[in-house]
Amino acid sequence: MLKSKKYHAHHLPYALLISRILEYKGVNVDGELTQTIRAIGTKIGETTFCQMGFVTRGRVIIHKDNDHQNNEDDDMDAYMAEPVRAAAPFDAGPSQMPSSSTLSMEEHFVRLSKQLEDMRLAQQAHFDQIFERLQTHEEYVIDQFNEFDTLLGTLKIISIFILQKDHPVQNFKL
Repeated sequence: MLKSKKYHAHHLPYALLISRILEYKGVNVDGELTQTIRAIGTKIGETTFCQMGFVTRGRVIIHKDNDHQNNEDDDMDAYMAEPVRAAAPFDAGPSQMPSSSTLSMEEHFVRLSKQLEDMRLAQQAHFDQIFERLQTHEEYVIDQFNEFDTLLGTLKIISIFILQKDHPVQNFKL
């Protein structure tokens, strides 16, 4: 019950988790039947299993407590000259926010507000250009309508002149 087959797509190694829970509660799982679990379609990387306390051996996932192949590694750790000591709480320095730069929050906000102001000015300039183009186009359209109105007025005068009864063009036939 402490081993589960690893396929390419697993949600979680439920058989391992359930068996560990049963063992923790004191249930004897010796001689129980095992069943292969089919994957549903999500891929979990080996780092996730390592974080959960499991070791992968090929397509088999084994809990670290039950992995007997690590005995050589344990022996090598036993011969270390100086074991690594964890830092005591009083030895640790003040915690700092992880950051790629040394800017303080105020400087960061100042930089962000400057970027926002630059964007506002760029948008305002763009809107001013659009407004100017619209005004220019409106003036052009008004000029065209005025010219058209003038031409229509001229045609009206010409048509009145031509339609007079005594005009020689009126008697002209094609």
